[in-house]
Amino acid sequence: MSALTPDLVRLGDVETWMFDEALPLWATMGRDPGLGFVEKLSDDGAPESIDFKRMRVQARQIYVYSHAAMLGWQGLEAAADGLAFITQHGWLADGGWAFKLGRDGRVLDATVNLYEQAFVLLALGWHARASGARDAINLAHHTLDVVHQKLGRTNGLGFRSDDSGGERLEQNPHMHLLEAMMVLYETTGEARFLDEAHGLVKLFEQTLFQPDKGVLLEFFEAGGHPAEGQRGRIVEPGHHFEWVWLLAEYKRLTGEDKSPIACRLFDFAETYGVARDTGLVKDGVLEDGNHFDPDHRLWCQTEALKAHLVMDAHGREVNGTRVVQIISNILDRFLATNPRGLWVDHLTHSLTHKSAGAPASTLYHLFLAFAELRRLVPAR
Repeated sequence: MSALTPDLVRLGDVETWMFDEALPLWATMGRDPGLGFVEKLSDDGAPESIDFKRMRVQARQIYVYSHAAMLGWQGLEAAADGLAFITQHGWLADGGWAFKLGRDGRVLDATVNLYEQAFVLLALGWHARASGARDAINLAHHTLDVVHQKLGRTNGLGFRSDDSGGERLEQNPHMHLLEAMMVLYETTGEARFLDEAHGLVKLFEQTLFQPDKGVLLEFFEAGGHPAEGQRGRIVEPGHHFEWVWLLAEYKRLTGEDKSPIACRLFDFAETYGVARDTGLVKDGVLEDGNHFDPDHRLWCQTEALKAHLVMDAHGREVNGTRVVQIISNILDRFLATNPRGLWVDHLTHSLTHKSAGAPASTLYHLFLAFAELRRLVPAR
């Protein structure tokens, strides 16, 4: 890490984009006053006419502005406004957070989805850390109670994806639930959250990670076996990188070293999940490394950055050349927009724009990756 300097990683450009351009834009144009955050901004920076608000987006933005407040940016008012919106409108009468609200707060979809619960838990942990509000921790306990009551699987192996009754297992929401549990544990020191984290890492080791191939699969049948057909062969390199970072965090908080698995995830993603000509992370491959989805979402690049920055925690030297390449790809290919503070969310494998507008959900990935860069390569 010592070879990485603020100039080399363009820390000034990163901080300007984050604190002077993105956060102000999304705290103004990205908000409905008194009604939380919008789903998406168009390419000219105006809110798009979308008549719903997903709970995950509200939660991610609450996280962003809570974390920003911890870094000295005046984000707590925006975070508190978002939290007030979801607590007033999104908590269901029989417990749990609704999947989707209308722009005015009406519940449009009352499904209790594990992914949404995980992100609200993450938001509550960060908001409690930034504000000191115990109410947020109490609400986190209530949320976790609902996760167990409504989403616990009959065989005790992880959680259902939602409360519709299916027993199939998905990797992604468990990954974010682990992230939330570690944040809540670090915020409170309460054993309940650490115990949940231990259980999720055990699920990862025993079911989600496939040791014979060194890959993390996404979809599983009720018994914990990979899903049938191609669905059970899909590997997302971005999620490999995300787990590399999470396992470094787990080691930092608990002392438990999962570096052998983390290194296998990292090596597979770097070998098969990165375009050799550009260094851009691919959206998806199959478990044998063959192409599945060779395009490039922005969030995959941010997760690669986080993973590379913590490889020294896994016993590897940080690859400064790749770190610089990833940062340049993010800044120059995805964030070079006019107006500033927006992003190109998705590129094709031939580097044309695959989507228009900037979905609010991506700011979580960008902010966390840049905050980690700022933490691990501080300005001198």
